Amino acid sequence: MTNKLYLVVFTLTLCFFSCNQPSATLDIELKPLCAFTDDGQVEKITEILQQRLDKSKIFKGSKATLNTDENIRLDCVIKGKTPDWRKDMQLLLSSTRFSMVATYELSDYELIEYASNLRTDPAMDGFSYNLPLTSPNAYHPSIIGTTGNDRKDWGDFMTMLEKTKGKPGDLWFAWSQEPIAQIEGVDHYALYMRKSPPKNRLEVTDEHLEEVKYAKSTYSNDYLINITMNEAGTKKWEKLTEQNVQRAILVTIDSKVYAAPIVNEPIRGGRSVITGNFTKEEADFMAQRLDMGRLPCKLEITKEGTK
Repeated sequence: MTNKLYLVVFTLTLCFFSCNQPSATLDIELKPLCAFTDDGQVEKITEILQQRLDKSKIFKGSKATLNTDENIRLDCVIKGKTPDWRKDMQLLLSSTRFSMVATYELSDYELIEYASNLRTDPAMDGFSYNLPLTSPNAYHPSIIGTTGNDRKDWGDFMTMLEKTKGKPGDLWFAWSQEPIAQIEGVDHYALYMRKSPPKNRLEVTDEHLEEVKYAKSTYSNDYLINITMNEAGTKKWEKLTEQNVQRAILVTIDSKVYAAPIVNEPIRGGRSVITGNFTKEEADFMAQRLDMGRLPCKLEITKEGTK
């Protein structure tokens, strides 16, 4: 079937509590940043956007419909006196990817040749191996190393890591969301090793989430995110933790590592917690993103105007 590129059109009707009639209409045109190979994908976007509208605090009561010309129309009533609709629109259109997955460790038999080749490669100068995280004797087994915040060099590291002889085909990498240490005053980010298909078939994703809420930690002033999984997610999470006792599980959001806990015992009941030194606003925003489900692709605003 011929690839199609759809134009998604939003019509937003702004209505404030101080008036009975809409005060303005905001027209937004969006372009999916992918080519669809079947018509069902644009319908899926419409369905997910409607679910997001229903869960939104500011857009609740709005409707998403698919027009006959294959455009999507949103009629949004924005609630509140002076709503910050741009932030909520960003949340509405975000394409959040969530994953909990097994990891590799440098001590794994499959990585012996690979790790040896990396250590003898001169191109790795400046890349710290398994840097101590909290004390000179504390290492995270799934961190292959760290590098500083000069991000222009990260692409070179990734290319080199991919090409080094001995790399298993299912070894993928993910950077930490936050720096994990400082070296000579420079923030260093950790590069984690994760298992990916075809060998890894126990990945818990956003499709397995039933409910996501934020809460205040009982041990600090930080906030955390509580996750409840659906039936399929509960089974996968139990098997994933059962097969990885005394090993790390990576928790990633949009391909960045937010947590890498060590599994002490199998976890049953379909619940998990994400900690990341979140503020209340950060935890609330992240919980809403995860609770809204993933869009099949990102949407780009190509036109915006009022009338």
